Amino acid sequence: TLEMSSGVVAAKSSRSGKKEPGACEVCCQKCSDNYNYWATQTTCGAATCGEFGAIFNLLLAIGLFFGLVVPTEVDFGYTNKNRNDDGAIASGPRGQGIIPVISILFIVAVGVFLYKYTRALMFFHEKFTAEAEAAEKAADSRRKLQAQAKEAARRNASRTERVEKASGGAAGGAAAAAE
Repeated sequence: TLEMSSGVVAAKSSRSGKKEPGACEVCCQKCSDNYNYWATQTTCGAATCGEFGAIFNLLLAIGLFFGLVVPTEVDFGYTNKNRNDDGAIASGPRGQGIIPVISILFIVAVGVFLYKYTRALMFFHEKFTAEAEAAEKAADSRRKLQAQAKEAARRNASRTERVEKASGGAAGGAAAAAE
């Protein structure tokens, strides 16, 4: 059973002395199991977990682009006429270069991410498909072996039954003749 004390859910010990898992432990275990399944058994999850570097670069580029380039473009435009508070050209051909440099960084990061992620998706799709086909072949093989074993057991039982009838019938016929 669960007990609530000062906002924390804790587990009471059962009569056997074993501690039952608390609600947080149960929830965390379910989340962990779901993540492990997603990361190891799904194509998208395996590809995502395999490309942390490309994802980090993409997120950093997105943050820089929408955090620096977009506000600068909205406030000053890409021209030499508008100046910032210090009197320097905020953006433009003679400006700081924030718009072209980070825009190129953004484009490269998106391109690298799409290339690597697509390649990983194809790799894991082929891998999981091959594993599924191998598992299906193994299951078919097991089913065939089980069917063969049942058929052999049925034939063996039929043979045993015929032998018993034949030996019982011969013994019964000999007993009848003796009388």
